[in-house]
Amino acid sequence: MNEYDSEVMAGILKREGYALAKVAEEAELVLLNTCSVRQHAEDKVFSKLGELKRLKDKQPEMKIGVAGCLAERMKEELFVQIPHLDFILGPSHIKNLPEILKNIEDGKKKIAVTGEAQLPQVEKEVLRQNNLSAYLPITFGCSHFCSYCIVPYVRGGQRSKGMEVILKEAEELTKRGYKEIILLGQQVNAYGQDLGNQINLAFLLRELDVIEGLERIRFITAHPSKIDNGLIEAMSECQRVCEHIHLPLQSGSDEVLGRMERGYTRDEYLEIIKKLRQTIPEISITTDIIVGFPGENSTDFEATLELISQIRFDGAFMFKYSPRPETKAATLPNQIEEEVKRERLSRLIEVQNRITKEKNRELVGQKEEVLVTSSNPKIPTEIMGKTRTNKVVFLEGSQDLVGELLEVEIISSSTWHLKGKKR
Repeated sequence: MNEYDSEVMAGILKREGYALAKVAEEAELVLLNTCSVRQHAEDKVFSKLGELKRLKDKQPEMKIGVAGCLAERMKEELFVQIPHLDFILGPSHIKNLPEILKNIEDGKKKIAVTGEAQLPQVEKEVLRQNNLSAYLPITFGCSHFCSYCIVPYVRGGQRSKGMEVILKEAEELTKRGYKEIILLGQQVNAYGQDLGNQINLAFLLRELDVIEGLERIRFITAHPSKIDNGLIEAMSECQRVCEHIHLPLQSGSDEVLGRMERGYTRDEYLEIIKKLRQTIPEISITTDIIVGFPGENSTDFEATLELISQIRFDGAFMFKYSPRPETKAATLPNQIEEEVKRERLSRLIEVQNRITKEKNRELVGQKEEVLVTSSNPKIPTEIMGKTRTNKVVFLEGSQDLVGELLEVEIISSSTWHLKGKKR
């Protein structure tokens, strides 16, 4: 979602007459779009702002802004900590960027636009990172309130776009040559629940699936408590919906899942995995896992290791728990020491990486459809792309194959990617 927000802001700035600078030293405006989901993400922002102070001391006319979730969380307090900051912009107020810049040009200082979450306007001049795959947000914010998550506090409750608006956006993107659309939402499969009608993600997928010229549809991120048979059937029956789902587990312990307020149990999650694999045998499943959640003991952690060994995810994003202001989990007793978190994370990564490597090895000799996205930046004679199951593939080929759908035989594998040859 942050990547899409950055594309929107870049598009707005281009419309206002700005051009992207190659390095910060050449810039008149530096805008940091921020994340608050973990402390590490915020630490990186403050580190970067420290670097920019030295730059602004040499170039006082430079404007520096902070956008996104950190701006919404800290609001005007950011000006106290970062005196050289010119403005802050919450994630629901991106459309105000031109007005802010005009006010700064007129001599106004320390401008903050944050507060009540709104359904953002549809932006037509998005400066996208590529011309093949496009993010398309369908929901904004989240109303689930997992005990560790700051998203509802900084992005507000869930607001779903109208389905007709989404379909129009998808059709326009397809006409412009985009072959893949990635539907975005904090809980993307909760789409429509706030609209007061019978529309849901499964219904939307079926409507998108008939758009002429669209090759692939993906969606992130799904919440296990909102997976139902209707969605699984739609994924199976829709020709353009890719055989991949990102389904955050977070923990293999029922006790920890309860304190996280995730809304499902270990067995319920396993049942979803079973239905997905029975209905879509070729599906790849990736996940998120948090270690060191308050009160997580060695038995809880071993339950997580056992469960990922049982499920055998294709890949996982794995993190140490990071206390977030305003969340319930930040005040829970029995916070885990950093050393214990690090040790558990290391063990978890070791187990999951082994599984990922084994899963990739199983694909050697198989034929896969690959959408070629670019040349290999490290090897000029190679191109790279992704399978429908969201795996990266490198193969020999020329730049003129970018944008093509190729039938590729997988000839070797590693933990992070596959190697193939065009058939």
